[in-house]
Amino acid sequence: LMKDSDLALLVGILYGCALAIHLDPLCWAVGIYDLGGMFFFIFSFYFFILGKNWISCLCFCLGALFKESLILIPTLLFVYSAGSNATWDLKNVKLAFSKTWMHFGSAAFFLSMKLVYGVNIITLPSSHPYAISLRIHSILSNLTLYFKWMIQSIIPVNVLTDGFLVFLFAALLLGLISAVRHKSTSIKMPLFLIFWTVLMLIPVLILPNHVYRYYAAYSLPAFLTLILISFRGLTFLFGKTHYLALALTLIILDVSVIQSNLLFRSAGTARTFLGGNNNLIERAEIVQTVRTNLLRNLPNPTSGSIILLGDVDLWAFSGSSGPRVWYL
Repeated sequence: LMKDSDLALLVGILYGCALAIHLDPLCWAVGIYDLGGMFFFIFSFYFFILGKNWISCLCFCLGALFKESLILIPTLLFVYSAGSNATWDLKNVKLAFSKTWMHFGSAAFFLSMKLVYGVNIITLPSSHPYAISLRIHSILSNLTLYFKWMIQSIIPVNVLTDGFLVFLFAALLLGLISAVRHKSTSIKMPLFLIFWTVLMLIPVLILPNHVYRYYAAYSLPAFLTLILISFRGLTFLFGKTHYLALALTLIILDVSVIQSNLLFRSAGTARTFLGGNNNLIERAEIVQTVRTNLLRNLPNPTSGSIILLGDVDLWAFSGSSGPRVWYL
């Protein structure tokens, strides 16, 4: 995408180390939805860049079977293709559509099947987890949260205040301007990466009752690329760019690894800076503790026994589902 193998490698490492985003999908059985979706999303984009549009469309379809929000991939590919040309005239727009019509057709099919056979989310009550809200305040609130969580994937601070967030975005903007000015990148690439970041968040920005940080996984590659381009741009303002860029990169990588260690040591609970997660590590500890004690103290319960558990998060093992499995 950037035609820069070093940058691509760094983004890949940072993305893989972003445990603050990947914690739930990696620890949860149903996390395969997001892992599988992201896997085919990346390959759909990869084969599209190589000009293998049929294979790209196949990967898109497989990804959409894992995660419905990937239905926006055709729009992303269309904008990338159109933006790759010198101008946005009608000829280039038609050329971009000729490369993505299969993707759009597949997306239309998926959407029609969802509308015909799926749940009508428009009629869901406002308290439902998947209820939609188009209120500007709700959308902006969610957008701010997801940006904070993506920043925490490389800067593990407990509290990202509004003032600190403004400072970070000002520094990001300054770095991007510097990178464009010094011809480290064209202006089209940062604009496309910003579009990618926001576009892939749209399906979850309208869900006020279902806000989890792992939904940022599809925007995170673009966001991390923006961060590294900005850091590269900032180094032009100080001189000795090679050494400064290397130092900043090592700091980012070290912080990312340290963050992963801190998350596991704190059991990833809601009491850490995480938030927006399902406390899966803490719940795994609960399951292990409850299961071990039950099997030791009550090895052979009689049929129809009722087990009462006090001060225990029953959702850690889905209520009675856990004991039913343990005593099979």
